[in-house]
Amino acid sequence: MSKPSTRQQRARRLVRLALEGNALQIRPAGFRLKSGRSSPYFVDMGRLCSAGQAAELAQLYAETIIASGLPVKTLVGAAYKGITLAALTATTLAQEGKYSAIGFAYTRKEEKTHGEGGSLVGKVESPAVVIDDIVTAGTAAIKTIKSLQEIESRPAVSALVVSLNRQERVRPEEPDSPDALTEIGNNFKIEALAIATAADLIDVLEQDKRAEESSAIRKHLEEFGASS
Repeated sequence: MSKPSTRQQRARRLVRLALEGNALQIRPAGFRLKSGRSSPYFVDMGRLCSAGQAAELAQLYAETIIASGLPVKTLVGAAYKGITLAALTATTLAQEGKYSAIGFAYTRKEEKTHGEGGSLVGKVESPAVVIDDIVTAGTAAIKTIKSLQEIESRPAVSALVVSLNRQERVRPEEPDSPDALTEIGNNFKIEALAIATAADLIDVLEQDKRAEESSAIRKHLEEFGASS
């Protein structure tokens, strides 16, 4: 693996990868999100399903972890999309001597009540980094971190890494509310990192002279964006 690129370069690569792979869809009229809120864009990293696209996405996660200097022995994928991302990123990191012994594990959406049981698959050594695709409310990531806190070995979690931070207030009615990624970092006292942000998305769209789309997302952030 070559020396990691800058944060801005990684962010632009992520946005262009998602746009070209149709993982990032923009509709000024709006998409209905799981939260019930309307948004001019929708992100589904599961659409990056070719080997080349998946490899590039894993490379971006790996470069983000390396550039951060985060201590990590295990990547833990948040079910469901974080599972593949954790496995691919661990495989990419393992090509570096420093991370050659890195492991990965993942959580289940529902606790298994037969066989070995439990909500976690795999062995988790400290420090662990949780991997997810995108944080809106942060439900899956929070559940994963709490699951790790509840197992007998209680592995230390050093960070959460996601592809995109929407930068929207986790509680829209509170003007000073942080975005979900920032709140998770604060509440669990861990690093909370995103390869790209909504602001990076706007930047790329403006570079490409996609004025209507960038304007719609900018207006959405003006209404729902976090202050920080």
